[in-house]
Amino acid sequence: MKRWSIVLGCFALLSGLWWGLWHPANRIQVVSPLIGHVVPTQIVAWWQASNEQASEEQVIFPEELYGHVTLVHFFASWCLYCRTEMPVWLDIAADRTLDIQRIGVAYKDQSDALTIFLNTYGNPFQAIVWDPMGKLGLAWGVYGTPETFLIGPQGEMLAKWVGPLSETLWANHIRPLIQQREQRI
Repeated sequence: MKRWSIVLGCFALLSGLWWGLWHPANRIQVVSPLIGHVVPTQIVAWWQASNEQASEEQVIFPEELYGHVTLVHFFASWCLYCRTEMPVWLDIAADRTLDIQRIGVAYKDQSDALTIFLNTYGNPFQAIVWDPMGKLGLAWGVYGTPETFLIGPQGEMLAKWVGPLSETLWANHIRPLIQQREQRI
């Protein structure tokens, strides 16, 4: 009897933790000390879809994105939630009514696994940054995948969301923020 109460207690604790972290109603903006500040720059390599590897060219990210509202999305091929959200990202990519850039960050991923992932689920990003060691993610305060950031035209972090992107989150939270930001530009 004592063993069952321990098992039941552990189950209740884990269920509550899951509900608190991953329930769709709880996936809203997250407070980050970087919000309102220019995001940290890092020297990174672009992942080249044409030859399915990181490029030799090193760029300073995100300086070359300035001037545009940008969604930066940290994802990985090993992330189960990243697989479930890809249809929403593909819908966003197909929507031509918003003037936004979509940059993916391949977080702690391997090139061959990333290639298989993108061939299977599609590539909704205009460019992908290669972050195999997680250094860019560390600088941005990423503690898991998926995480999405809204970056303003001067490189300032406007918002951060943790967890998979859903149609509801996109329609009710992220898209209105982007539209509001576009009206100011």
